[in-house]
Amino acid sequence: MNKQNTAELRINTLPVPTWRHLKMNGCDLTVSYEESPQPLTLASLQHEGLLVSQLDTNTTSQDGSLSSFVQQKSNSSFRVVVEEGRNANSPLKLNYFLDATNPTVIDDLVVDMEPFSCATILQGYRTPIEGKATFHGGNLKAHVGSGASLTVIQLRFLNEGTTDLGYLDITVADGGKLEVVQIAIGSAQSYIGTHVELQGDGAECTVSCMNIVDRQGVTDLNVHIEHRGKRTLSTLVARGALLDEASKLFRGTLDFHQGCSQSKGSEDESSLLLSPKVKNRSIPLILCGEADVEGSHAVSSGKPDQDSLFYLMCRGIEERKARRMLVEAQLEPILGRVPDKKIQSEIRRQLARRLERDEQ
Repeated sequence: MNKQNTAELRINTLPVPTWRHLKMNGCDLTVSYEESPQPLTLASLQHEGLLVSQLDTNTTSQDGSLSSFVQQKSNSSFRVVVEEGRNANSPLKLNYFLDATNPTVIDDLVVDMEPFSCATILQGYRTPIEGKATFHGGNLKAHVGSGASLTVIQLRFLNEGTTDLGYLDITVADGGKLEVVQIAIGSAQSYIGTHVELQGDGAECTVSCMNIVDRQGVTDLNVHIEHRGKRTLSTLVARGALLDEASKLFRGTLDFHQGCSQSKGSEDESSLLLSPKVKNRSIPLILCGEADVEGSHAVSSGKPDQDSLFYLMCRGIEERKARRMLVEAQLEPILGRVPDKKIQSEIRRQLARRLERDEQ
């Protein structure tokens, strides 16, 4: 048996705290994990159009953050550089499979997008349907240079017994564009944070989150988008469904700083509650230090629309199939942002398996 370790972490902290009795300001976690061998080799990641190298992550920081923990304990650390004006035609794929042989993945990835470059990074984390306890801790830090474009796609198909921690920290320069797509399906204990800083004038970002949580799974999300440059644009969309006794906490913050005039941001989060035992909480925040900006946010949750269900059943579709169609329609805007058809098919299979089990 591999050596067992523990760590105490403070993650998903709101930029401005709310009432303490709500217990939504952040998470204090004590996590356990086994030492595990390196899951990916540098040779397996060579990619035309990208410079991939081993990352030196020596740090002595003890601040309790997930970033510091990953830098100290990582067993998968890489740096990716996309040179100026270079367009990587196909995604760089980093796929990790956690099981009894490889129960721990702690991955640290740094991405440097030089001006007017373009690339897609795809990270996948998977576990068997049934298996021993596993642990994932991930940190992705990126800079999108002037006029550059970066797409980050993260897939999580993680089941019971998995503790899943993730953090993205991305800055975007003048005219840069960022798209983040995060899809999580399963019953893991997941805590995922995303921080985007639109530093440059005309910088843009889109963050899309899709979460399907079943059994007694927990999903805790924190998205913080900071507008600093002029004429910046952000869009945050979250869609999800909760089954069985699952729970979810969503924190979404649009943060307009002084000087970010003519910037716009929108936030829209919606969850389908497919069991009376699920628990769903949301905190949409808009922080404003600049007058000449536009910000909007919307949050909704509830059962599938009964009128739509009735409409489909009146056209000969049985109730179970009609309910599944409504769930899939709710999630389609996020699913459609995944460019790989094979991955789309895998997501649909994972989703169908959960919904079919819920119908039995």
